[in-house]
Amino acid sequence: MSQSAVYLLCALQSVVVQWEPPPGHSQNDTIARYKVRYRKRNENSDETVKTVTGLQLVYDVSGDVIRSAPPPVDVAMVLTDLQQRTEYLVCVEALTVSGSGPATEWLPVQTLAGDLDGIARCQKC
Repeated sequence: MSQSAVYLLCALQSVVVQWEPPPGHSQNDTIARYKVRYRKRNENSDETVKTVTGLQLVYDVSGDVIRSAPPPVDVAMVLTDLQQRTEYLVCVEALTVSGSGPATEWLPVQTLAGDLDGIARCQKC
């Protein structure tokens, strides 16, 4: 995923993470899902992992994939229940049926303070 653009939109207690799939030539197999990891920046806090399913896989009796639906056009996730005015680090990783690909770098994003309304920033990383 290191060559894909990641967009972060900040709100009071949430962040919208949207990304572009890795270029086809860099994929080692069909993307089955994405993993989004995030944590507070300046603490030794636990990392939270959320998964976005991209494919519906159908297996035969031997465990081989015989059919898959195409990945969704929109690849995004909303991280909710975050603390206001707090900086987080976010990274995205593509997972294929063959394993995981390289993750993006940890990208900083800060939720808004309570005195601001709506979405104040959109940042392309």
